[in-house]
Amino acid sequence: MKYDPVYESHKIFSDSIKNINWDKTTSLIEAADFLNELVNKTTGLLIIDYLDSGNWDSLGSVEKVDQKGYLILNWRDYRDTEEDRKLKEIKKFFPANLNSTIIKFKELRILKTKNYPVFLIRGFSIKDKEIRKYLSKNSKDFELTDNEDNFSKTFYREFDDHLEKFKILNTPIFSMLLLPKNSSLNSFDSKSLLFDYNLNDCLKRIEKVENSLNNENIDDEDFICEKANTIRRILENVLKIELCYRFRQVNVKKGYSDLKLGDLIKHLKPHKEEYMLEYLTTMIIWSNELSHDSGIPIIRAKALLLSKYAHLYTNILINDIIINPHPGSSF
Repeated sequence: MKYDPVYESHKIFSDSIKNINWDKTTSLIEAADFLNELVNKTTGLLIIDYLDSGNWDSLGSVEKVDQKGYLILNWRDYRDTEEDRKLKEIKKFFPANLNSTIIKFKELRILKTKNYPVFLIRGFSIKDKEIRKYLSKNSKDFELTDNEDNFSKTFYREFDDHLEKFKILNTPIFSMLLLPKNSSLNSFDSKSLLFDYNLNDCLKRIEKVENSLNNENIDDEDFICEKANTIRRILENVLKIELCYRFRQVNVKKGYSDLKLGDLIKHLKPHKEEYMLEYLTTMIIWSNELSHDSGIPIIRAKALLLSKYAHLYTNILINDIIINPHPGSSF
């Protein structure tokens, strides 16, 4: 049955998952094939919302670069087309001949809602050097700029006859949401959903550690330290998500991979109440004690309490985002 790609887009989204046997995939080939099929079925009429409330009203095509692991989503591609020569008025507002998003693909997940599925995508972190090397090849001129959202960058490159613009998603969090055209969600709803999903994903990881520490009758120091170190990494992830939430208050210069726990606390400290700073300080001290050869007793109860603190902090952040979705703004 053929559906209207605008008014019945939700039915196309629902049909698109009927013949697949996964809820998530880490295969670049599988993800690219699935998205290209979705583009074909919707004729590209779908919505892509980003973590910064940016959005696209359509998706033209999807490419993959196997050797790099890149997934490239093309929005408006006017290169070497009759449309490129005719649409002068539109190009006043969209001056680039190509508008794309690049992500170093990690995972595509299906989120099933009451009425239709939506699709979330995240990648790995990408360093500036890597993206410059890949995109600057054969270009006459190029520029990589920091965006104000703390999770993406923009790369412009110029050839003799056209300009290309790339949104680089350089942080390993779910920062893209694909929705049917007739979805009732707006870009701010999608932003809230993405933050909530990312942080609840962290909560699930924390709970997994808590269960391991609770269910194992252990006093093995290496096991305890391993779990405490996992909590430390999850906490870093939570704080990096918070930096994206506080992008109007905090400007991050270091790359995602270079941001350590001390850097994160330094950025966030001016925006925390005293009791939250005490939580953070305690978590830093305990995670350092349990992650390094500190020579102090390794106690499972401390690792378990560390996980509970991280759990509490993440829940507080989730509620902060609900109560104040635009910190540092005039909304």
